[in-house]
Amino acid sequence: MPVIRKTTIEISEGFLGIADIHIKYIKPRYRIDDYKETCLNKIKWCVDYANKHNLRILIAGDIFDSVRERIYIVNKLIEILLKAKFTPIVGMGQHDLLFHSKNIDDSPLYTLLLSEALLMQIGRAHV
Repeated sequence: MPVIRKTTIEISEGFLGIADIHIKYIKPRYRIDDYKETCLNKIKWCVDYANKHNLRILIAGDIFDSVRERIYIVNKLIEILLKAKFTPIVGMGQHDLLFHSKNIDDSPLYTLLLSEALLMQIGRAHV
């Protein structure tokens, strides 16, 4: 079960919405770039842009392409997202959860939440 804690949400001047990142360590067959680094650089750009304009990042879901992602990707995301001025808020995506369940305990998304790199709205409490 996710850890529920009471936290104060800082007020930003607006939002930067992103969705369907589908980051993964192994590059898709038809990509010629370093896919994981391209994705990480896009997220870095989003954090820099949001910080510059006092925006909170909202991630609609599907950060990961699979629930079984390498720890390298998870650690890099923590490193990048912790630099956000306002903690990003995320929604659960079907690719972020094992067998599309609502049990996040065995997922990289849960690790991001525990690291406090992200917040997730659940009812009136925050994870």
